[in-house]
Amino acid sequence: MLLPMGLVDARDHIETFVDGELNGPAEEWSAGIKIHEGTYLDGKKHGLWTHRLPTGLVVRAYYQRGEAIGTVVGTREGVATAIVYAE
Repeated sequence: MLLPMGLVDARDHIETFVDGELNGPAEEWSAGIKIHEGTYLDGKKHGLWTHRLPTGLVVRAYYQRGEAIGTVVGTREGVATAIVYAE
């Protein structure tokens, strides 16, 4: 991530804590690429999470208080390439 005057942001994790617990947006970066992003609620994944794998596969899943719900969809270049049904 480039900052003003060409400085590089070396952070690899951005997480939000409230009262010592994960609550709010979270991101993880590797080599300048965002590899995970989503939101925590009361310390658990909640809502849409996106995971980018080194193979180019992008996996999206919905969580409700830490539990995966519905269908997990993987795409590569915008085309669905993997679908996993969560119970």
